[in-house]
Amino acid sequence: MDENRTLRDELERVQGELRQSKEALARLRAHHARERDSLVRQLEEARREVATLRARVSEGLSREAPVPASANTAAPPGANPIGSTGLVALLEVPSLQDEEPLRRLERVTRLGLADLRLRLAAPPPVILARLPPREARSLRDALRAEGFKAVECEMPSLSASPRPVRRFLLGETGMRWEADRAERMEVPWREWRLLVLGRRSTFTEETQKEVLYDHRGVKKTRTVEVRKESMAHFLWGYGEGLWLSFTQETDYAGLGERRGLSHLASLQALVDLVRERAPQVVFDDRLLRAPTPSLPLVNPERAHATIAELLWQAVLDGLL
Repeated sequence: MDENRTLRDELERVQGELRQSKEALARLRAHHARERDSLVRQLEEARREVATLRARVSEGLSREAPVPASANTAAPPGANPIGSTGLVALLEVPSLQDEEPLRRLERVTRLGLADLRLRLAAPPPVILARLPPREARSLRDALRAEGFKAVECEMPSLSASPRPVRRFLLGETGMRWEADRAERMEVPWREWRLLVLGRRSTFTEETQKEVLYDHRGVKKTRTVEVRKESMAHFLWGYGEGLWLSFTQETDYAGLGERRGLSHLASLQALVDLVRERAPQVVFDDRLLRAPTPSLPLVNPERAHATIAELLWQAVLDGLL
C-alpha cells in the first residue's frame, strides 16, 4: 500500500507540473500573439515612413533637409528604436536540484517548473522573458529582490552592428583606429569597459559549374551559386557609445612583435595588450567556448549580439 501511495503521489506531482507547463505554454503563445500584432504595427509605421522619405527624395528635398541633432550623437551598442522589446536574463543560474530557488523563480516569472528547468539547463546568460521595456525592468527588479543576478536589455536591432576596425595603433593614452572610408578615431583607455572574444558561423557564396546529362546523354553545364559555411573568430570591444569589431579583415600590424601566428593568437594578444593598458576592462570568452548559442525568443542571427548586449548591460549595472 505504501508503494502504491508513493506512486500515486509522484503521479499527482508530475501531472501538476505538466498542467503548469501547459498553462505557461498558453501564456507564452498569447504573449507571442500580442507581440506579433505589435510588430505588424511597427512594420506598417516603418513602411509609411519609407514612403514619406521616398516622396521627399523625389521632390529633391532630401539634400536640403537639415540633419537632426540626434544623428551626430553616438548611440549605445545595439540600441533599438522606440517600440522595442526588452529581454530579461539570469547571469547565474541555481542548481536544478535545489527546489527552493526554483519555486521562487516560478512565482516571480510565472513559468512552469518544467519550462524553467529546460531554460536553466543552458549556459548563462539564460533568457527568461521577452516583454515590453517597462515590464521587463519590473521583472528584473523583482528577480533581484529575490536574490537573483538578473539583467535587462533591449532586444538588439537587426540593423545594429559593430564598427569594423581595419587597422589600429596602440598609444600611451588610447587606441587610434581606422574604419572604412578612412574614418579615424581614438578611444582613450579609460573608456574601454568590455571585451568579448568568440567565434561564429560565416557564410560565403561561390559560383560553380555543374555538369548535367539529359535523357539522351548529351552533356550540359550550368552555373550554380553555392553557399559555404565556416567558423570565424572575432573580438568585440565595448565602451560608452562604442562597439568595435576586430575580425579577419583587420590588419594586426599594430601589435608589433606581439602579433600572433594565427588570427586567434593575434586576437588574444590584442586582449592582453588592452587589459594591460585598461585594467578596468571585463573580459569574457564564453562565445569562444560555446560558439553556437541557442536562445529562446531570439532570432538565431542575433544570438551572439544578444549575449554580448546582456554582458554589456551587466557591466553597466556593476554585475560583472
